[in-house]
Amino acid sequence: MEEQFDCIAGLDQIHQLTRNVQLKAAEHDHLSKAVAAIRQRLVRCDELEMNGRPQDSETIASLRNETPEYQEA
Repeated sequence: MEEQFDCIAGLDQIHQLTRNVQLKAAEHDHLSKAVAAIRQRLVRCDELEMNGRPQDSETIASLRNETPEYQEA
């Protein structure tokens, strides 16, 4: 009976660890996507700044303000 209890407790622990790994993987995926979006927006901002057009300053500001990933970082 004690062995069965140990097995059940072990399985519960394995399930919990598996769930924790899945949550970390999802969090990592979300963060990776956020970083990629930030990099993409920053590259676009840099391109606009290099062109030196006056109206681009407003565009750059709006791109940075409208990107939730940028604000979170």
